[in-house]
Amino acid sequence: MPKEMHPEFARLAPQCFGQACVCLLASNEIQSMRMTVAQVLHEIAPNDLEQIVLYLAPHVTEDCRAMAAELSKQIPKVQILQQVQPGLWHDIQQYLRQHSQASHFLLAASDGEMADEAFGRLVEGSREKPAQVVKFSRFMPGGGFSSEHGPLLQLATRVFGIIGNLLYGAHLSDFTYGVGSIPLQIFLAMYLETPSYAGVMEHNLISLRMHLPIEELPVHQVARFESYSGNSIFAKFLYIIPLLKLRVAPQDKLFRTEDAPK
Repeated sequence: MPKEMHPEFARLAPQCFGQACVCLLASNEIQSMRMTVAQVLHEIAPNDLEQIVLYLAPHVTEDCRAMAAELSKQIPKVQILQQVQPGLWHDIQQYLRQHSQASHFLLAASDGEMADEAFGRLVEGSREKPAQVVKFSRFMPGGGFSSEHGPLLQLATRVFGIIGNLLYGAHLSDFTYGVGSIPLQIFLAMYLETPSYAGVMEHNLISLRMHLPIEELPVHQVARFESYSGNSIFAKFLYIIPLLKLRVAPQDKLFRTEDAPK
């Protein structure tokens, strides 16, 4: 029997879908960033989309930064945020507290890996079940990996997922994949501090600890055509740190009650 959601998260869970704030992680993407922004605008209806935040990594290339600036000038809903603080999510959480009234936070990369209708499916999933996380899985029937993810990387992803599910008592088919949608106020209440790429799954780990339901949808990644991925087998070992740390942390250390709206 599923455990009840933590009362603090239950208090913050929305009753319905309002609008989505889409966050696209960026570091070296150029034309794929333009394509991803166009995909978001095509798949999410204007009334359902609050804004698109291009979240630039500290090591962002100048060409990537220039493309982000061009898009923000051309498209009113596109905003730029440069990561400067340690911790993957500190800057985006601070920005959203001040500049977003959306009901849901959609996370993806700007690398063009999302299959057609991926963003639209996340919105519809959040519309149907607004009080839970909706995330993608590459292992579900109908899903799949791009050519960049060879057999060894897929095996490492699978093994890590088995370990994660055992530790957290979960049944996720794609444990490390962070692309998805989460209620915004719950995301803002989370204490997120992982500085590395492994932070992309941190909010899912806290969701599991707080018994926030997670719905998985199949997705087939599209191969990148210009940018490079930092998601190597070695990078998978970085996941161990938040995996263990968040598993043993007391629940009251996983969220900030002072930041939650009263």
